[in-house]
Amino acid sequence: MSSEQCKTRVDQITLAICHDEARSAGITTSENFVELMQQVTSKQLEYIAEDLDAFSKHAKRTTIRPEDVLLCARKNPQMVESLKQMIPEKKTRKKKNSS
Repeated sequence: MSSEQCKTRVDQITLAICHDEARSAGITTSENFVELMQQVTSKQLEYIAEDLDAFSKHAKRTTIRPEDVLLCARKNPQMVESLKQMIPEKKTRKKKNSS
């Protein structure tokens, strides 16, 4: 997926969320509001991507891991708890007996 396709998809999802939330609250949203939410969402995702990249590089890795995502969300305890529930538990390897 190209960067532009990704941005378009984020905008579509943001639009759908704005409409769904407004409908459930019994209100309407202006086009300007939705456009602003799309801009804020895109910018926030850029910041998150930069942070995730920095965390993995700091750990001298080329792969972003779940712990990087948790570190990114550290200022939001509820988000951290929700994310922890989504992360599969690590399987530990059993050491072979050397005797």
